[in-house]
Amino acid sequence: MQYVIVPDIHCPFHDPSYVAVVERLLSHIKRSGRLAGLVQLGDFVDFWQISSYPKDPTRRETVVEDLDTYLEVAARWCKAIGEGVYHQIEGNHEERLGRFIASHAAPIHQLVTSVEGYLRRNWKGRAKLVWHPYKKWKSCKLGDCYLMHGFYFNQHVAMGHLTKYKRSTVFGHTHRMQFVSDGEHFAATLGHGSIEETTAHKPTPTGWQQAIGVLTVDRGRSSLQVIEVNNGRAVYGTKTL
Repeated sequence: MQYVIVPDIHCPFHDPSYVAVVERLLSHIKRSGRLAGLVQLGDFVDFWQISSYPKDPTRRETVVEDLDTYLEVAARWCKAIGEGVYHQIEGNHEERLGRFIASHAAPIHQLVTSVEGYLRRNWKGRAKLVWHPYKKWKSCKLGDCYLMHGFYFNQHVAMGHLTKYKRSTVFGHTHRMQFVSDGEHFAATLGHGSIEETTAHKPTPTGWQQAIGVLTVDRGRSSLQVIEVNNGRAVYGTKTL
């Protein structure tokens, strides 16, 4: 069976053309009868409103509006998934809401819903939502591959993951596309799916790359194909998406 792996999209800074490519890829694999579901690697919402970075004073979106934007994106993908499984990994951007509440609204924390609770309450589509907490990196395992948001960042982070975990891993967080293998295991970071100019916190070249993963699980063994997305287009096998 196959799973489409989607990295950080940072709503409301997501790239609509990237969202559409993911949708077309899901539909294409679904027609083959092999689609088992989708894994979103975290940072699906930016939560810029409660970040420590400078804010654009012209922006007026609320946290709830950004979550609703993501739910609209997820609904499009769920339509293509059908009755498959939607694995939602929590990223550091979603985890920051809990830290914000602890710092600024501890006396009323019981009145404030979690990101997971909000998604479950407003989930659309037949796909089963499975939530994976940020700090439990072993939570999402497909075949012999662990999928997580990621905690580390440097120029050679994929090799660092392979050396540290000594098992197959796929992660987001870095917004860079890397793939390494030692012949037995692999490690990959899948870039991002946002608009770089609005997501980057500093106006400097970032070296980010949009990408999607297709994870194939066959008799307990996992393999990964990394697909580059450029200007709203991608190629999967002989299919142009």
